[in-house]
Amino acid sequence: MSIDFSVIIPAYNREQFIDDTLAAIFAQEHPPAEVIVVDDGSTDGTAARAEAWPGCRLIRLANGGAANARHVGVHASTGRWIAFCDSDDLWRPGHLAGIAAALRIRPDIGFAFTNFTYFSDSVWKPSTKFDEAPPGFWEHFALAGADLNISDKPVLDEILQFQPIFPSCTAMSRAFYDAVGGYDAAFGRLPSEDLEFTLRCVVRPPIAALSRPSVGIRRHDGNHSGDLVKQMWGEIVILAHSRSAHGMGKVERRALSMSIGERAAQAIDGAFAAKRWALLRSLLRYLPFNRYSGRRLIKILIGLAAGLTGR
Repeated sequence: MSIDFSVIIPAYNREQFIDDTLAAIFAQEHPPAEVIVVDDGSTDGTAARAEAWPGCRLIRLANGGAANARHVGVHASTGRWIAFCDSDDLWRPGHLAGIAAALRIRPDIGFAFTNFTYFSDSVWKPSTKFDEAPPGFWEHFALAGADLNISDKPVLDEILQFQPIFPSCTAMSRAFYDAVGGYDAAFGRLPSEDLEFTLRCVVRPPIAALSRPSVGIRRHDGNHSGDLVKQMWGEIVILAHSRSAHGMGKVERRALSMSIGERAAQAIDGAFAAKRWALLRSLLRYLPFNRYSGRRLIKILIGLAAGLTGR
């Protein structure tokens, strides 16, 4: 079975990293059919660097966020399969080959994600993301190959507990992408903007998870994930949207509500510790009554009082 990957790379001011990302993509053992960099209104030399690579197609956009850039890239692509990579991350040489092997084992797979490792500068963390999974997370996944695990059931509950799916690790058929509706540009400026798309993907089995870590997720000062409280706020906004707009059943909506409440409580505690009063107040609408402990109520009152004094 011929498997042709269109690689989509959203990029915004990544002049420092884009060459390394592209070098890793063009060094794949399973060569991509096409590589598309969508420059999201960069103000540095990102576009020029990408354009200098033979075989790289560049699309220039006004700045609209990563979700919009990915969506535009997909619709400009020609491959039957889509693989995403952020412009600061790195693929191991066998990344696409591993996904292609999985698709040959189970041609009905629409969505796949791989394990990854964090790195900073040239130092790679020895542990992987999958190592952090809580007990029971992989119960729905059955071993189908040396490092291939497949779930024939939705895994929404699992993803609400632990999120091991990052854009640079994902691949899907173009038919699957179109069926779930693609990335929504409305969330492109939120921290954790990819979560909204992921939630729509994980309810459509079969889903493949490859346990071999074939991606490096770069940590640097420009990452959204460096601000954990703001990242949690973004997740809460997305979960609330998903609860109302994704057409989920009662059980799924209840699971989303519980997750929203847990994250809102944690985010309020974090915002209080950082004295981010405006963010604390914005989180109150998501906090259920049963999360108003005595200590947290005091934090909330202090945050509200700070608002009255103009802080």
